[in-house]
Amino acid sequence: HGVNTKVFKPLENSRELKNKYNIPEDAFVVGNVGANKAFPARKGFPEMMQAFRELSRRHNDAVLYIHSCPSNQMGGPDLIDMASAYGILDKVVFTKPYPYLLGLSEEQLVELYNTFDVFFGPSHSEGFFLPLIEAMACGLDTITTNFTAQRELVSPNGFLINPSHYEYMPLGSWHCRANVGECIDALEEVYKRGGKTPKTIMEARQFASEFDWGEVINYWGPIIKRMYNDIQERRYKL
Repeated sequence: HGVNTKVFKPLENSRELKNKYNIPEDAFVVGNVGANKAFPARKGFPEMMQAFRELSRRHNDAVLYIHSCPSNQMGGPDLIDMASAYGILDKVVFTKPYPYLLGLSEEQLVELYNTFDVFFGPSHSEGFFLPLIEAMACGLDTITTNFTAQRELVSPNGFLINPSHYEYMPLGSWHCRANVGECIDALEEVYKRGGKTPKTIMEARQFASEFDWGEVINYWGPIIKRMYNDIQERRYKL
């Protein structure tokens, strides 16, 4: 996995972009990018909405933007029903169904990240979690669960949320649920400092640069080449 940091980067026109993506200009935007494919929701949508509900009670300008399929057609929960149950449906913005199903271009995804003030991904487990790196390349603070791959993918200005409990899954793996109280505290801290700052943008970009495709290829290229040569040598010996 990697990210093109020349494409994924901070943009100057975030207020204009908010209008483009149906977000109020002055909103404090808590954003998420993730597939709604599993039930229970592996991306942590219940914890996300529960924590955001408290933030929105404290701050009327808070908006939750979810770039995902809001219906249950891909096997996940109905996120519109979930938002309604948590009483935040009027505070949640979803990507329109047609653009979501077609897929956003990299340039559009960069625009979307730049409308966010913080990336919030309290996933139950992840194999890598590429949106975290993309978000940091765009200069965002990140909030995610201190579990599986996420714990290795957060910059110094990010937040690792401790699990409240763990769950054994049918495939023999473990999932966890993020501590909602800690999620609320992290969101509140980012809100109070006004979202992104020059310092946090720089730190996030610096961390994401370690996963730039150029760095990834320089690191893994020789290893893959050595493995390939070793396989070829063994084939010829057979």
